[in-house]
Amino acid sequence: LLDFGVAKLINHTNFLSTYTQPQNRFLTPIYASPEQISGQPITTTTDVYSLGVLLYELITGHLPYKFSQASPDDIKKVICEVEPIKPSQIVLSTQEHFFLNSTLETPKKLSKIIKGDLETIILKALSKEPGRRYSSVESLVEDLHFYLTGLPIKARKESLTYSLSKFVKRNKLQVVAASLLFLTLLGGIVATSWQAHRANLAQTRAEKRFNDVRKLANSFLFEFNDKITPLPGSTSARQLIVEKASVYLNSLAEETMDDKDLQIELITAYQKLGDIQGNLYFDNVGDSTKSLSSYYKALELSESLVKKYPTDEQLIKTLSSSNCKLGEVLMFRGNLVAAKDYYKKGLDTLVKIAATSLNSEIKYELPMSYLKMGDIYSINGNNYLALENYQQAVISAKKLFANEPNKANIRIKLVVCYNRFAGQTAAIGDPLQALQVFDKSAKICQQWLAMEPTNKQAYQILLSVYKNTSPILVRLGDTKQAIEYSQQVLKEAAEREQQDFNNVSLRRNLMAFYADLAFAQSAAGKVEDAIKNYRIALSMQEELLAKDPQNSRFLRDFGYIHSCLSELFIEDNPKEALQGYIKAKNSFEGLLNKEANNTQVQADLAHVLLMIAKLRINNGNIVEMINLTTRALEIQKSLADNPQALTYEINDYAKSLITCEPKELRDSVTAIVYCEKAAQMSQKKDPSVLQTLAYNYFLLDKYDQALQTAQEALSLIPDNGASSLRQHLQSDIKKYKTKL
Repeated sequence: LLDFGVAKLINHTNFLSTYTQPQNRFLTPIYASPEQISGQPITTTTDVYSLGVLLYELITGHLPYKFSQASPDDIKKVICEVEPIKPSQIVLSTQEHFFLNSTLETPKKLSKIIKGDLETIILKALSKEPGRRYSSVESLVEDLHFYLTGLPIKARKESLTYSLSKFVKRNKLQVVAASLLFLTLLGGIVATSWQAHRANLAQTRAEKRFNDVRKLANSFLFEFNDKITPLPGSTSARQLIVEKASVYLNSLAEETMDDKDLQIELITAYQKLGDIQGNLYFDNVGDSTKSLSSYYKALELSESLVKKYPTDEQLIKTLSSSNCKLGEVLMFRGNLVAAKDYYKKGLDTLVKIAATSLNSEIKYELPMSYLKMGDIYSINGNNYLALENYQQAVISAKKLFANEPNKANIRIKLVVCYNRFAGQTAAIGDPLQALQVFDKSAKICQQWLAMEPTNKQAYQILLSVYKNTSPILVRLGDTKQAIEYSQQVLKEAAEREQQDFNNVSLRRNLMAFYADLAFAQSAAGKVEDAIKNYRIALSMQEELLAKDPQNSRFLRDFGYIHSCLSELFIEDNPKEALQGYIKAKNSFEGLLNKEANNTQVQADLAHVLLMIAKLRINNGNIVEMINLTTRALEIQKSLADNPQALTYEINDYAKSLITCEPKELRDSVTAIVYCEKAAQMSQKKDPSVLQTLAYNYFLLDKYDQALQTAQEALSLIPDNGASSLRQHLQSDIKKYKTKL
């Protein structure tokens, strides 16, 4: 208080007997300025000096000087003649207790932070000569504020103005006369030059900081994100990284809207963020709403840039991907019409520039673009258009593979395209050809693993082939192989999911693998095992749906698993079966309110309605049964009569016509037309279709044809273990023989 003039002594006596009082000046010697110690005039810069000592001590934990003795003469000599030790140096000897309440851990870290602007501020405040210090406490505070906010500070090394003032003091008489004539002009020039220098320096620093932030954001977006993507458990970390990069780039874009490259970087950031937020084609955290918002931002920026640079291929490719990604999430959320429109825009744009472009990156995009277009057509019931796009995807991927067979991402593209083409081929009616295509996929992966036995990615891609092959094997009656594949896939998926629990894509895949295994076990007659695994899948699906209730895929999965589980309860627990079917019905109907043209969900709903009608047979409500069955048959007929109809859709309608309840609605005469059409479409290679046809012949008293068709179906099923389809056919054959 005395040092800063806030208080005055009333009773000098006690003070004089206790404290140092050189020449009756009341002060604290180690905080006193040189002019105080030497008895020179006191100004506001004296307070600046004392504040500098305090600032020095606060930051370093030391005083700026080391006193060998405590005598007044020694103190005076040190303060007036010895330069303070640099703060960045003295902290290297700081004791560890100084860091107990600090986020810093070592003296070296503190030294690194102090060195530079902060050290310049402290040493300026501690200058021996008052004129070299800050002119006021406010000036010191202002520079500290500049330092804390990252702005250039005013304290600098010895300046031209200071050098001139020193020269004038040493040669006053000679300089005054010569200087009077141009002093005013010189002062103006110096001041203007100084301001210009400071302005240029500030601009240079601002540009450097701008580029530093941009570089940091791109390091987050590309180097860090891409590097940790393969690491287990990295999904949440990747989300944080991309979010931070997006914030940085967005703030920079607001400052310079004309920087094309920066805008492209921002588009990429929004696309990557959308992928991680909720695009099921990627590892994601399950927020499709935020994903949609990010993709819309990317599209808006892409369209704006293409208007400015309409011939830039890279920008056109970026616009294509922005449209496609938006289409993907809209598809997952059930907005199929808009999804198709956006995706078609993206694919058409890509195909157009790929035809003439020499840019290999554009051609790399084609296979997956065709594949996802096929997905949208498939969900909309345009099955042959879906197959056509899957075929184009395979053709594009094979061209890339022929040129670069050892490139991992091209191998993956080809296998994924083969898988989707095979699945659609089986759905249209040729499961045996589908198995041949899956075999091609498996061989690519096996050759890859032969070259790189420890390649985890190659093994996971091989498992994806097994996963897609499993339901085809069930359909063909090879449940033993289907179960083996499903168990192998499930084991690997469970290990990956445990390492990255927040990855919604992995979690949904694991749920689907449990359901696939249960489906194969059910077909093999292992009912208890199937129930157990369906329950696990259902529990996981309920968690996913709670996380992202707008996701149409999750809604369908929820209904599908309830439907499959209910089928296993029909005989032993019909009440629980009915409850499950009703939940499935509600789920499918809710989904159709969003996407009325989703043929997959229409088929699911029709099956559930038929099963509810059969379970209602004992309650005596014939009207309800008729209404449920009639509605189901109408749905199935509309699907079967579609020129794009799949084999299973035609077969399902035929089967319902000969097995539905009440019996009054059965029509084996109409059914035989659809049965024969389904058999023809499948080239009589699908045992499930042939089983339905054989039973229809039996109902029409065509016993010879029934027996022959059932035997053909049985010959397609491998005799390698239990298969409910094989057992049913064997039973049917015995029944048909008794009629001959």
